[in-house]
Amino acid sequence: MRFFTLPNIITLLGLTSGSIAVFYALNNPTKLYYASYFIFLAMVFDFLDGFFARLLNQRTKIGKELDSLADIVNFGVAPAVVVFQLLKIALKVKEFNLNLPVEQILVLLSPILLILFAALRLARYNVDKNQTEHFIGIPTPAVAAFFASLPLVKDFDPGSLLVLYQWLDLVPFKVEMSILALEIFVMESQWFYLPLVLFFSVLMIGNFPMFSLKFGNLNFKTNSVRYVFLIFSIIFLGLMQSFAIPLVIFMYIALSAAQNIKHKLTQKKLPKQEEDLHLNDGFHLALSLPELKMYSAEIEILPMSEVVQKRNEEILREIRSEYKDIIFNIKTGNFITMRVEAESEDVAKLRVGNVCANILTKHGLKDLQYNVHKLCN
Repeated sequence: MRFFTLPNIITLLGLTSGSIAVFYALNNPTKLYYASYFIFLAMVFDFLDGFFARLLNQRTKIGKELDSLADIVNFGVAPAVVVFQLLKIALKVKEFNLNLPVEQILVLLSPILLILFAALRLARYNVDKNQTEHFIGIPTPAVAAFFASLPLVKDFDPGSLLVLYQWLDLVPFKVEMSILALEIFVMESQWFYLPLVLFFSVLMIGNFPMFSLKFGNLNFKTNSVRYVFLIFSIIFLGLMQSFAIPLVIFMYIALSAAQNIKHKLTQKKLPKQEEDLHLNDGFHLALSLPELKMYSAEIEILPMSEVVQKRNEEILREIRSEYKDIIFNIKTGNFITMRVEAESEDVAKLRVGNVCANILTKHGLKDLQYNVHKLCN
């Protein structure tokens, strides 16, 4: 068992950065933005360890477990300590102790929810094989980015928004007064932090599909939501600097919700009868969802000619090479049958829809329709 591979060393560097963030936040409550910098540095290491693990083909079970343990500290404990210190400032409490009023103790301990739900979210991620192209629940780095940005927003200098004033012809005085009002009157209140802690805690373990930033290909139609998110994130950060980070996180949530709504509306428009699935190009595609605790989905493509058969073989090879981590139980013959596992019907539909879009569009079969129905036991 090799501990000190390059990806594991990078993970440990990230854990070191997250630990420094915790120590700094505990001992320097008036300069929490330094703790924020170390949390963001841990995010950089979190990206690099996965990048080098794939690049060097050094993905191991111990590396996966180590990464999750580091994430609990970096993206659970560290942001929770930052929020704890912000709540102390809001409540004007110099030192936490059990002699405080009960309601203040409960408020100050509320950031523990971020640690508990981050641990639950990471545990589920480790055993869920479906979270490769998308996430179920908001990922912990996104939650950490939001809360780590609050000290930066709290100490943000609105006078630095020169680009915003010049490009959008905004009145500096009004913008600065609005930001100062947020910093002084809103972020100094416990009622600003408590709903956010509860909201993000629930969102971490909710059955809410959220897109990832992993690109299977560079096709704009397939990755439109990713491109939109990246483009607007760059624009917001360029115009508003660190003040834009919370907005970017909420934009991520909103785009994921919009993608889910669009997917559900698309599913409702699909034909209900299997006989409607026979197309002019000789393909027949059907998806089945068995009524089990763990749902699955099957895609069947029926070859009707030698030309179609060759194209099916190309699709099959692509599935085996690009989707080997998430697709299993591939069968060949008159049908190509793939099976993917999912923890809910909605997740199964979304996952299969993504696979269909990525594979079929690439092979010029974007007009191919399919039906989703539950398979009787």
